Amino acid sequence: MAAGYLAPDGATILGTCIKTTVDMAALVNATTARYIKANDVYARYKPGYMHGHPSDVIMPLLGVAEHTHASGRECLTAIVLAYEIYLGLCDAVRNGGFDPAGFGCIAVAAGAGRLLGLNLEQLSHAIANAAVPNVMLKQVRTDHLTPWKAHAAGYAGKAGVFAAQLARAGAVGPHLPFEGESGWCAHVAGQRFSLTLPFAGGYKMLGARIKPRLARAGDSSDHGSGKVTCLTGPTSACCARAGRSAPQRQARYARRTLVT
Repeated sequence: MAAGYLAPDGATILGTCIKTTVDMAALVNATTARYIKANDVYARYKPGYMHGHPSDVIMPLLGVAEHTHASGRECLTAIVLAYEIYLGLCDAVRNGGFDPAGFGCIAVAAGAGRLLGLNLEQLSHAIANAAVPNVMLKQVRTDHLTPWKAHAAGYAGKAGVFAAQLARAGAVGPHLPFEGESGWCAHVAGQRFSLTLPFAGGYKMLGARIKPRLARAGDSSDHGSGKVTCLTGPTSACCARAGRSAPQRQARYARRTLVT
């Protein structure tokens, strides 16, 4: 599908020589990265908190950085900004009916807006363009799992990039997307909140952890250690206690999630 939208000044579909539109590249690359299940995880063992995979923001922003010929520093700054917004939303929202992959849409819109050089007014519209139309339900990873569990990250990234592009083109976003009568605070977060960067106590991204192995968010004994657990570490011991080896657990997960 993305190959049908060729754009020499767009962004590369990673692993190919194809350049497509920036938003379509975000869709493909973020979905691909999410599908191999080698991402990070946040707040997995904080009861009542939304836990998600903030690394979902990286692929969409790499494409925007390619499109704008951004420097490495500029690209990393946009990724850190997106991470902090994503994780701030994870901490602020307690509504389990919504999926945290949707937080990536708002986060990517902000990061993409920075890379695109949006001014403050345009950036506010980019965030509004992302927040109001792209609230994602938890059904994407509930009941019978379909490929959309991975597509959610790609869709959120695509929508976030497109929201920033709309703002750059002059599109005015919905008024009061968060504090409005029918906004995020009332219907998604369930409470008023604010995200002031940098957060007190330092960067929230330092609280994200790389999965100790594919498709495994980690064990409570690992979380917070700051270490990347190898396949022969505590996670394999956990699988052994459950009567499954690490490869068996991974294969079991793949059978559940992959639909051919």
